[in-house]
Amino acid sequence: MRAVGVGFFLVLRLMLAAQEPEWDDRWGQSNEQTSEVAGEWEGLQLRLDQYRKRPLDLNRATAEELAELGLLTPLQIDGWIRFRGLFGSADSWYVFQSVPGWTESLVSRIKVYCKLGSASVTGKKIFSEPAAHFLLLRLSGQRADQLPKNVLGGRMHRLLRYRVQSAAGWQGGMLMESDAGERVGKRGPDFASGFLQWRGRMEKSYGLLGDYTIQLGQGLIGWQGMTFGAGSEVAAVKRQGLAVRPYQSVGESRFLRGVAMGKTMGRWRWDGFLSRRGQSAVVYSISEGRSGFRSLDISGHHRTAAEWEKKNAVVEWTAGGRIGRLIPGGRINVNALGRTWSVPRFQLSDLTNRDTAWFRQVANASVDFSLTRGSAHFFGEAAVDIKGRLASVAGLVVVLDRRVDVSMQARWTQRGFRSVEGQAFQQLATGRSQLGYYTQLRWRVQEQHTVDAFVDVYQTDEPGAQVRLPSVGWMRGFRWQYQPDKKNSLYIRFQSVRRELDDTGDRMPVIDQRTTRSVRVHGQIALREKEALSWRAEWVRVLQRSAAPQYGFLSYLEWRWEVTERIGLDLRGMWVSTDGWESRVYAYERDVLYKVGFPAFQGQLMRGYLNLSVSLGRHHTVWFRVFIDKNVEYQRFMRLRTPVQPGFTLQFRRQWGGDGP
Repeated sequence: MRAVGVGFFLVLRLMLAAQEPEWDDRWGQSNEQTSEVAGEWEGLQLRLDQYRKRPLDLNRATAEELAELGLLTPLQIDGWIRFRGLFGSADSWYVFQSVPGWTESLVSRIKVYCKLGSASVTGKKIFSEPAAHFLLLRLSGQRADQLPKNVLGGRMHRLLRYRVQSAAGWQGGMLMESDAGERVGKRGPDFASGFLQWRGRMEKSYGLLGDYTIQLGQGLIGWQGMTFGAGSEVAAVKRQGLAVRPYQSVGESRFLRGVAMGKTMGRWRWDGFLSRRGQSAVVYSISEGRSGFRSLDISGHHRTAAEWEKKNAVVEWTAGGRIGRLIPGGRINVNALGRTWSVPRFQLSDLTNRDTAWFRQVANASVDFSLTRGSAHFFGEAAVDIKGRLASVAGLVVVLDRRVDVSMQARWTQRGFRSVEGQAFQQLATGRSQLGYYTQLRWRVQEQHTVDAFVDVYQTDEPGAQVRLPSVGWMRGFRWQYQPDKKNSLYIRFQSVRRELDDTGDRMPVIDQRTTRSVRVHGQIALREKEALSWRAEWVRVLQRSAAPQYGFLSYLEWRWEVTERIGLDLRGMWVSTDGWESRVYAYERDVLYKVGFPAFQGQLMRGYLNLSVSLGRHHTVWFRVFIDKNVEYQRFMRLRTPVQPGFTLQFRRQWGGDGP
């Protein structure tokens, strides 16, 4: 299960400060988060930090730029675009009281990242203003038991990040990183990334050289941005954002490397890109002289000789683009995307390898749309692959009442459909047919009380079986939240997930069923103006036909204190007890700024950490984190292995030039 976090928009109340209160803790609403998603959060926070230094101009921003900000729902974006078209630009924040769907709390939240600039903008020379510079250094110690044997490098994680940005329209960035266990040799760090981007006058055109990500349509054919699965957030059901943006995350797989450009001409908009890059994969030599790879390695780890051999073993070419036109109340786009590899890719169709599918290219085309009518926002996408197989997704976000919001989505994927790099809410891997329905409701009972409920039901089949075995699953949840103000909150969440697991017996395929139910209680209390206490208790029960029930429990208490204007700290103590991996429990953990974690916990352990931030002046900040794990099971049954494992992270940031911090 890859159920990712719900709550993309209200999460941003964290305001990027590592010592800010957790508010309603929507970082970790779901039961699972992947390391890839955690890496993407770093890029998200860096983008928002850029908005702090260079606020988005609401009087000039396009609908896509407003969506990329991540603070507004589709209806709020459309409401402001239409209001601006009728009455002109806003010269005061009080104007937004008249914009449909906008509230005082929303305006206070986006002020940090937005501004109200002049509608008439004169051209600027590219070096007319000083640039703003950003330098980040990070060191982390890795525990020995978390590394494989015979690693090539030491146990230290190293990261260097540099970014420069000018108000005249150009920016650049560079990232160098080596994970724990990876060597730093004559060729430099294990992973290096960078980009240079230029935007034209009024930001109607751009050119980008280096690393970037793409976001096309609703994710049926190509989506490398943040992705969220079923959950209780209304707007998470729709993919939205810029088609191309610079890559600033630490993940080493899901991005493109090459050139991209785009231009707006009246109601028309086009984007195009071309990429060539190496990918890590195991290349197998198979009988009859054939060789190929089965899947890409997205871990980014090259710590051992075997992992190093996989690095850049496959060369990947990607090309595509889109052309779109504004229509009354919305937009329609035509997208195309193609990819080829230097060696073929194969997919086993059955366990005997007699019907293996080989392919070296994959290509898609799609049409997507968005349309707003009154208090309803419609969106969708229809796609086709190189073999003529189809897929589609359609959804609706509607405001039934000023207190009630509803979102719905239906998706369908034909058996065997292959996308270049899709992330479109599907529950299972490429190749399976799927039919699914999702419905969510948010009811603001009072100003302080909110009730969320959602259900996602889907049906898939097994792609390689001679007899199709339908697999039915669902995910449903309910959450009640009480939040009298921004610093005090309490929520209770119930969630139930059922999966039908494909298994193969000695004679015939069988289907096993697993149901996971969880209850979470989370609260936060402001003790004083600059001091807060948060706590959580979570219970998990896993029922499976072929195995005994498993139970899991997690609880923690966290104290956060802004000691002075320059010093902040938070301290957490946690206890975990689970019967096994199936009953594992996930919890969002604070770290140094820009770095987040969603670790999975199992067994019986105690865990604690201390985060400290110190401002050394106007331009310099230092963060330090130390954590300690004590595995109770190791202490009982494995006396030769130390049950206590420490770790640390040290980070330094310098900002100078331009507007400054």
